Amino acid sequence: MDNTCFYCGLPLRVIDRIKLADGNKICKVCHNKVYETLNLNIITARKLTIERIDAGYEALGRDFYDEVQSLLEAKDAINEVGIFSRFFIELAAGAGPLHAPGKVLLVQLNDNRIILDTEKPEYYYLIERSFQGPAYKSVFSSKTIKNTTDKTNVISEFFGLGKNNDKTNADSLQKTVETSRDVEIKSLATIKLFRISDGKILTAAVHADTEDYSEILSLQLHPMMEAVDYEDKAAIAEKISITPDEAVERLKQLKELFDLGILSEDEFAEKKREYVKHL
Repeated sequence: MDNTCFYCGLPLRVIDRIKLADGNKICKVCHNKVYETLNLNIITARKLTIERIDAGYEALGRDFYDEVQSLLEAKDAINEVGIFSRFFIELAAGAGPLHAPGKVLLVQLNDNRIILDTEKPEYYYLIERSFQGPAYKSVFSSKTIKNTTDKTNVISEFFGLGKNNDKTNADSLQKTVETSRDVEIKSLATIKLFRISDGKILTAAVHADTEDYSEILSLQLHPMMEAVDYEDKAAIAEKISITPDEAVERLKQLKELFDLGILSEDEFAEKKREYVKHL
């Protein structure tokens, strides 16, 4: 009898196993994702089947099986390539295609790829960052302390004099001191990312103070970005997203153009260097 999750294929333990109405079994992690995404309740969850899960995701324009496989691939990549850096960032409103506003775990792998959410993996390269801070605000505070400089009142109180002026003496023996200090507040940092899947460049604002931005500065920029004009989006997509197989194909095309005399020797050598880097 198959004892693995229908979607992720991981072994099922008794405490993690959820049996669906059609007899199929899924793990608790997959079940929780489905429960949240499809807005299920206790009654509808009992009637859940693989067919209903797939239909529910299809109505949302999504494929749960593909999402689970992407998640597993991301976890394998993290384990295989290794993590260079990981920390939480707080995306401001308007992050749009990147992620919903709020805290999100940013992970950069040793090959410079960035994942913004390991639960919904999408790969990016960091191509630019900037910081509008630091920004500060003044915080005021006050406290009451004893006034030990009024020796007359102290002596009078010691000898029991001026008992009718107890309140006056008490007030004169204390004073209020007000202080202020500057405290750093969150300002905005901007990160510009190249999405590997479709070559789009996305910009997001991040709530950050100096310490937060220090973490952002620790991230590695894509090596090829140093020589690329950020406004030339086509060039960025060309230089970053090309695969080794595509590089080989383009080298063949260049050789044909060179053999036909369309490209000069210098032009061929220059173009060849660009694609050899991707092998």
